[in-house]
Amino acid sequence: MIQDRLDELSEYFALGLTPHLIPLRPGTNKPLNSWTGLEHRPDPEQTPDDVIQWVNEGHNVGFAVGHSGFVVLDDDRAKNGIDTSTWDPPPTDLVVKTPTGGTHYYYAIDPGAAPSVPVKPPGMPQDVADH
Repeated sequence: MIQDRLDELSEYFALGLTPHLIPLRPGTNKPLNSWTGLEHRPDPEQTPDDVIQWVNEGHNVGFAVGHSGFVVLDDDRAKNGIDTSTWDPPPTDLVVKTPTGGTHYYYAIDPGAAPSVPVKPPGMPQDVADH
């Protein structure tokens, strides 16, 4: 299981996103340390070895999207019992299934182009955010 998580993280490492990863409390999507999305800044000293240590200690790993040049579409339709065949998200190579049954789709953007707060498309249990 740990190896599966490390294999998934290797995509982030390959994209140079290691400085944007943060440790999360085990079994949650809550930051290990006090943090809000608008305050997180990349840590240029952070290495893949740091992230691997978090995983080996049982922590989940989060991606602080805001300053990374990426935006995430958080699609929670499936976990909310809504038909997912009615809409397909724009194509992307970086897709992550969440432990609760949702899906995160990551898209590269120009810095400053994304919303600063989550946006929920009308009638859809999903949001788009840059944090």
